[in-house]
Amino acid sequence: MLQLRGFAGTPDKVKLVEFHPVQPWLAFADKSDNVRVWDWTTQQTLHDLQLGGADDEGSMEAAMNTVSVKDTAFVSNPSALSYTPSRVASGKVKQVRFLDSEVAYWQTATQHYMVNGSSTNPPKAANVHALDGTRLLVVVCENKILLYDLNTRKPYEVPRAVLDNKTPTCVTFLFRGGQYAPGGQPDADNLMTSPVLAIGCSDGAVRLLHLATLRVVGKLVGNHKASISCLSTLPTKAAFKLADDQQQSAARGSKQAATKRSDQTSAAAAAATPPVFTPSVDLVLGGDSAGALWVWEPFRVPLGSPDREIGPKMSWAGHSAEVWAACLTPGPEDPELASARVFTSGADHRLVAWDASSFSELWRTKLDAKSPATSLAYSHRYFNLSGAHALLATVNGPGVVAAYTLASLPPEKGLRTCANLAGLTPPGTKKVPKAYTVAVSPVRPNLAAVGTNTGMAFMTFDRMYPLPVAAMPLRNLAEAHVSPALRLPHEPAAASYVAHVGDSVTLVACTAVERDVGGVKQLVPQVVSQERLGDAAGRTGRAIVGVSSTGEYVSVCWPASRSYAVYYRTLAATWQQVDGGLGVDVAWHSHR
Repeated sequence: MLQLRGFAGTPDKVKLVEFHPVQPWLAFADKSDNVRVWDWTTQQTLHDLQLGGADDEGSMEAAMNTVSVKDTAFVSNPSALSYTPSRVASGKVKQVRFLDSEVAYWQTATQHYMVNGSSTNPPKAANVHALDGTRLLVVVCENKILLYDLNTRKPYEVPRAVLDNKTPTCVTFLFRGGQYAPGGQPDADNLMTSPVLAIGCSDGAVRLLHLATLRVVGKLVGNHKASISCLSTLPTKAAFKLADDQQQSAARGSKQAATKRSDQTSAAAAAATPPVFTPSVDLVLGGDSAGALWVWEPFRVPLGSPDREIGPKMSWAGHSAEVWAACLTPGPEDPELASARVFTSGADHRLVAWDASSFSELWRTKLDAKSPATSLAYSHRYFNLSGAHALLATVNGPGVVAAYTLASLPPEKGLRTCANLAGLTPPGTKKVPKAYTVAVSPVRPNLAAVGTNTGMAFMTFDRMYPLPVAAMPLRNLAEAHVSPALRLPHEPAAASYVAHVGDSVTLVACTAVERDVGGVKQLVPQVVSQERLGDAAGRTGRAIVGVSSTGEYVSVCWPASRSYAVYYRTLAATWQQVDGGLGVDVAWHSHR
């Protein structure tokens, strides 16, 4: 469950939340277009941007300078007589993102491991010189893109005129461009020297903005006019492939091998040539207001001109209404099923899982009968609930819902509420607080932030103790001094374990039996025997179970109750408690 650790109140509902991967910073924006950067260690506001209007301070100073026309006694500032506000009204805030070298590394590293596993190393971010010495807060507004330097507090603007006078709606960052990377990419071990901002626009196109020059270098288009509503970066899978000239040489050699023996030798030599490593490059996944999903390959051709248009790699109808969120998660740990997964949610109240390689639909479900999932966030599975719930979602209610990302069972059975804000945060004018957006720290996955109708709630996951189960040694040396007549039944026990179930500590012996399952014979587990070790009545909380290396002793500790017990298996094959008292943990020496 999520526990409240801090709260930053706002006059209006919080609609956007973003974690910095390394620094203890949270950026969030409310409905009134106020953007704040908040330090979750000190719970203090570091930056407060009042957006939505024009350059208010400059406009006020310019108005004051005109007072001298009517009042000669008023002396104006000569240096500001011809002042005109340089910054236009920002309009509604659509998205907030951090951007610096740490974001570049951790975004590429986490996505790399999700897609490629640990078979290859992620690229290095030391070559991203366009981000040297800067920490940017990228704010997507209706009328411009604001790049606010958190170090110098200096704003940089990308006006809507640069985007063909189209309204920007969302943004994602591209760091891996391959051979056609604008500005250059030295090799597969490094990122581009300058990131590219993929900016979704209201005309259905995604414009590629080169950060170093703040110029549009390309445009991703499709046969649609619906506004782009969400964007996400998807890396391709790194692989070893034959180069084109090697493949052609091998094909020519195999064709002539039937007539000339020398050509067979050349073909074999070409086939023996080691394959070439093809690194990951960034793809762009987009969803539009009509429910369609699009995948573009922005770096398949050289970029450099705003007129350079790139069509989609593929597109399909993913939802029947506007797509609101997209999230990349790792796939199963099975090497044969290691493809990552993409989750999307939309206004049609559906949560859909897609294969990140083929983009085939895996399953879809409805999180809430009345409200759609407004935001999605991936949480590392070791910190989240039972370990398998890894996708967090908000549904405009008081709770945050967790869903299985590796669900092989019906998806509806894999949903669980991991937080209920009722009683934790102020409800404001509503009967219960409502959660509109959720974010999880990519480096500290036990941290989460939830945007509510009255502010931003900073939350942490409960510490997850191991399941109250411990395996007995495969070769139980304690059975050597037990009379054969008192041993377990003669059925071959494949495994045995100690578990805390209900009000008792039990030793369970299991075996594998062959059964007909759907017409196919499969090995299924079957319980052989259960033996009660001791009583656990009166203890609360999850237990920690331990077993000595010989299997003669079993310890059970209840941290919430601050108590423990140790059981010993006697020569008569019975168990008795030999120790107990106050404590929060028990550990066994490896030779005892």
